[in-house]
Amino acid sequence: EDLSFKILQPDEYDKIARRFDVDEKKNRDKYIQKTKNLLLKKAKEYDIDCQVDGRFKHFYSIYAKMKDKKKNFDDIGDVFALRVVVGNLDDCYRTLGIIHSLWKPKQRRIKDYIATPKLNGYRSIHTTIFVGDGSIIEIQIRTREMHHEAEYGIASHISYKEKNIPDWVKKL
Repeated sequence: EDLSFKILQPDEYDKIARRFDVDEKKNRDKYIQKTKNLLLKKAKEYDIDCQVDGRFKHFYSIYAKMKDKKKNFDDIGDVFALRVVVGNLDDCYRTLGIIHSLWKPKQRRIKDYIATPKLNGYRSIHTTIFVGDGSIIEIQIRTREMHHEAEYGIASHISYKEKNIPDWVKKL
């Protein structure tokens, strides 16, 4: 998508690329890895067994979210994101406490989709935090079962991101 975006809408691509030096992907990866490592170390101190994955949102995804939600770049809270998968429900909330002890949460950016799942059954805790230099990272926390449902079940991306879902899939 990013390669096509760069060719088909070069001005829009450049606006986003100017926010990040495209050649500094290694630095972005190190930034995510550093945050991930700190969280893993702290979780281990509290005997929480977890898996943490990180990612940098692709330029086209940033553009699409800005366009669809009518937001400015600075309003996009998940340019950098971590997903924490833990063993049980209690560890979800304990992990949230650890995260908020390490980093300051952004006001009005904590969403508890475990206590109040989305209509499609999606369950997870989302929090947006300020790290080190003032950058923000969205963190999703969920159990393995919740993660499996989000990736493969009715709450998966295909059920709400795809516009032309075949009828036979809808019937399932």
